[in-house]
Amino acid sequence: MFGDLRHVGDLLTRNARRQGPEIGLIDGDDRLTWERLNHRANQFAHALRVAGLHYGETLAIYALNSHQWVEALFGAAKVGVAVATVNYRSAEREVEHVVRDSGAAAILFNETYRAIVDAVCQSCPKVRRKLSIEQDFEAFLAGQPASDPEPERPILPDDPLLIIYTSGTTGRPKGAVWWHYGTLANMFSFAHAIGIRYGMKLVLPAPLYATGGAAMVLSTVFCGCTGVLVNFEARRVLQLLYSERADYINLVPATINFCLNVPEFRDYDLSSLRTILYSGSVMPVPLLRRALQSFPCGFRQIFGMTETCAAGTVLEPWEHVLEGEEEWVRRLASCGREYLNVRVRVVNDRDENVQPGGEVGELVVYSEGNIRTYLNRPEASSKTIRNGWIYTGDCGWVDEDRFIYITDRKIDMIVSGGFNLYPAEIENVLAEHPAILESAVIGVPDEKWGETVKALVVLKPGTESTAQEIMQFCAGRMASFKKPRSVEFLNALPRNMSGKVLKNALREKYWRGYERKI
Repeated sequence: MFGDLRHVGDLLTRNARRQGPEIGLIDGDDRLTWERLNHRANQFAHALRVAGLHYGETLAIYALNSHQWVEALFGAAKVGVAVATVNYRSAEREVEHVVRDSGAAAILFNETYRAIVDAVCQSCPKVRRKLSIEQDFEAFLAGQPASDPEPERPILPDDPLLIIYTSGTTGRPKGAVWWHYGTLANMFSFAHAIGIRYGMKLVLPAPLYATGGAAMVLSTVFCGCTGVLVNFEARRVLQLLYSERADYINLVPATINFCLNVPEFRDYDLSSLRTILYSGSVMPVPLLRRALQSFPCGFRQIFGMTETCAAGTVLEPWEHVLEGEEEWVRRLASCGREYLNVRVRVVNDRDENVQPGGEVGELVVYSEGNIRTYLNRPEASSKTIRNGWIYTGDCGWVDEDRFIYITDRKIDMIVSGGFNLYPAEIENVLAEHPAILESAVIGVPDEKWGETVKALVVLKPGTESTAQEIMQFCAGRMASFKKPRSVEFLNALPRNMSGKVLKNALREKYWRGYERKI
């Protein structure tokens, strides 16, 4: 399929053969060699078969970053079982949607989420097995062979590997399907773009359920680097960078800001750190300047998305210029240029390339690993995927040297702390409130998070409510990071001739004075 790799699970088999006694993954006090990591993934694969999971079925993972998460991913890949990722910050009904939509036959979870899992499984009868990482995982592996398993039938290039859920403008999370060959092809390009090589040690704080976390751990294994798993907490991350003498870390603008604001930041010896990769949301230039002046390393930016299997653009470390020629300093505000084996265009409404120098259009991306479908969403698939190209919904322009600048969004997605939030999903919850007639949700600028959620609400005649009561109403119905951080009451929402709410008009006063509107 890709060199000597038949499927993604073979990455661990290869690393165990080539680098067996070397440390492949560090998770707290656990330091797993490639040989041990591969053996445990094999045991998990055999255990899935014994538990009755078959080729073509799905395992949902609802858990924090851990070596068990990684073992389950690769073990499932070895026997043709897809993994559906669940955001561990999700509310119960959000978890239920992912489990139901993916058709999961089993769920792996942290014990702290047991009550939610029990409730979800009562309404999702397809789930035949529940596995708690803390209580069941080791017993599940016990007695299983450490040898590579044979799948029920050969794993095909376009068989599903991962189903990563990304919300959409309909308000219902959509499962973007990563497939074996596409993932291998894109991880080759991704590893080249982010500049990782065998022998490096990477701290991996991005959540594995999301594109950034999944792509980082897959590319780390692809290259045979050592990965250091952690669930982000600023001091913990800084301590790991020092104690592990790590070369590399991936962060989002918000987490970079958190690290910089640790009072004792300058007390940490970060002299081994060579690169900070940042992505997930637009990096404010003042924050980037501060970071470049504070961290003793290079910075590298990538732009990609779930639907492109992380493929997109890269701004190389040497392209981060603080002083000098204006055209180079200006490029700090860009997301770089398309990277190896990827094509990125900026097109107008007629699907023609825009003219360089300022004409704004939509970014579209082509890569070998682009998703071919959203699970169970043919209409949404046809809108986003056209002739193999992903239409991102991000608007921007391109300069004469092909550097791309993102300026706005065609769709109304909010990026807060590196997480994609979709107004329609939040508006659907607000519509359940007995006093709300209609609402519009927008992103407003925030120094810490980049954007936060603001709800603009019209109440039904004769009813009353408060901002605090509405925010509390939302808190019990969605993940906390999605709920509105502020509420404003309006007499009516502005609309165009066809009745569509004019969100650009609503955003305007909050974004006045900002060059970007995201």
